[in-house]
Amino acid sequence: TGDTTQWIDVKVTGDYYVVVRDFYGCPGNDGDTVERRCPVFLEIPNAFTPNADGINDVFFVVANDVVEMDLKIYNRWGAEIYQSQSITDTWDGYMNGKPVPEGVYVVLLSYSGYENGQLKQFNQRIPLHLIR
Repeated sequence: TGDTTQWIDVKVTGDYYVVVRDFYGCPGNDGDTVERRCPVFLEIPNAFTPNADGINDVFFVVANDVVEMDLKIYNRWGAEIYQSQSITDTWDGYMNGKPVPEGVYVVLLSYSGYENGQLKQFNQRIPLHLIR
């Protein structure tokens, strides 16, 4: 970064290399990888309305600092109707190109992230109301 202070705040994760000289001009160097280890932030809606009005038409999870995730949605009979491993994916209330009926579905969310600097696994079960 070209910074010469004792502490350097980096904005981008990645590999960094440091070169220093002591009071007598003797060089030293080291490198390390900077990774985010911030606590996971999640917001999971419990309802959405896939009716093409432009408001809450898709279900999605708002998240920061999730390392890995697996999201599954089941109907009331336990059949899996949606699955994703990407935090940016959305569900539009369709299965195999057809709209699923209005009702309550179950979201099972398994994800990993940091808590107190330690990588942890989390599991959540959330009811999801699909309103047409």
